[in-house]
Amino acid sequence: ELNDNFSFNPNKSLNLFKKNMKIKNIKFAHDEKNLILDNLNLKIEKNDILGICGETGSGKSTLVDIICGFRYPNSGSIFFDENNVNLAGTHLLNTSYVSQNISLIEGSIKENIAFGVNKEKIDEQMIIQSLKDAKIYDFVNQLPDKLNSNLFELASNLSGGQKQRFSIARAYYFAADIIIMDEPTSALDPRTIKDLIDILKNKGKTVIIISHDEHTLDICNKIFKIENKSLKQLK
Repeated sequence: ELNDNFSFNPNKSLNLFKKNMKIKNIKFAHDEKNLILDNLNLKIEKNDILGICGETGSGKSTLVDIICGFRYPNSGSIFFDENNVNLAGTHLLNTSYVSQNISLIEGSIKENIAFGVNKEKIDEQMIIQSLKDAKIYDFVNQLPDKLNSNLFELASNLSGGQKQRFSIARAYYFAADIIIMDEPTSALDPRTIKDLIDILKNKGKTVIIISHDEHTLDICNKIFKIENKSLKQLK
């Protein structure tokens, strides 16, 4: 359980990621015969727009899980500005994972965006700005109950792109330093992705885009491909 110093507070920053993140000599295996990542190294500079591609089953999701703190490697370390956080797990609060589907709770749009924040402490103006930056505010503003509309009940009528925009709005609200986007081209058109990336760059965010197709990552300033359980830089 997180203590008060590590609560989900969008106005509080852990300041872990000021210059770079280094993944050093990472190895991960489900068992002795199933090595997924082997001696993998990666340096991510603040404000990078970084792409990671690879075949299905190559280890993309495993690498993302390690970056997010969902999995611990069998060996190796993760550093933020030379601080080893591999065992602390506090970097969970510095990353936001934008999947193809937002995880919904039975509640309003603002409760879903400010997920985990006490209702009385939700900053509605920050919610509105986050929705605007994610290019989904006009849709919300046309709903009868606007921010109080039940997102769970709307889910079946939402497109994949709309769900992904809500995920992005949640990432904006919590001011994540690192935003990981999983296959954004499956739900968003290239122009929309570029606009969203430009906003993230202007906000000083670091973005990691995961895709099975390297050709969808042209917007990135660095592109890596997982091959033979390690990383090969393509750009």
